[in-house]
Amino acid sequence: MVTKDSLDITQAEPKACPKPLGGLQWQNLTYRIASERRGLRRKPTQFKTVLHNVSGSVMPGEMVAILGSSGAGKSSLLNALAGRLSTGTLQGQITFDGQQRNPGRFKKQAVYVEQTDLMYAQFTVRETLRYAAALRLPSAEYTPAQKEARVNQVIQWLRLESAADTRVGDSYVRGVSGGERKRTSIGVELVTDPRLMFLDEATSGLDSNSALHVCQVVKDVALE
Repeated sequence: MVTKDSLDITQAEPKACPKPLGGLQWQNLTYRIASERRGLRRKPTQFKTVLHNVSGSVMPGEMVAILGSSGAGKSSLLNALAGRLSTGTLQGQITFDGQQRNPGRFKKQAVYVEQTDLMYAQFTVRETLRYAAALRLPSAEYTPAQKEARVNQVIQWLRLESAADTRVGDSYVRGVSGGERKRTSIGVELVTDPRLMFLDEATSGLDSNSALHVCQVVKDVALE
């Protein structure tokens, strides 16, 4: 169970510049789910507390890491903040830009990078980002040239210039390295120019050098 005492939240120092009001804040979050019942006899529903009285915040320009042991509730907290919980009961308050989080507006301003990278193996890194831009950037607001400029900007931010024209690949098709693949997955979400980005197990399965590189890139993007 994650509590305010057992949860380790590490924040990267932002640039020394005036910060706008806003950000994401959460206070006294408690999340309970129904525990599995076994046996033939009818028993009262039992609930398991996954999060208990957890509070925190993340402001513009900050990168916040949630650390904890396996099964401590890290993903549950992340999903609660991202509005992705589909079961259980969540209590507490979550605000964005100083106001109660509006699900519809929040989904347009926040993105979520899954632990599993879902991309077409035959696409190059550049083609993958172009495809994401074509699908997710509205043509009424972005011209083709602006979409291409956004793709090039994301490639530069994520330091993917040397891999831009290499296929993403998978277990059957040789492609980019694990770290480059993860950065491409981040780029798919980054093309929409989100204000807030959630990453689930962003360094899972990467060697220490690749993991450090991914963290450095994410920190740099947060400071942009």
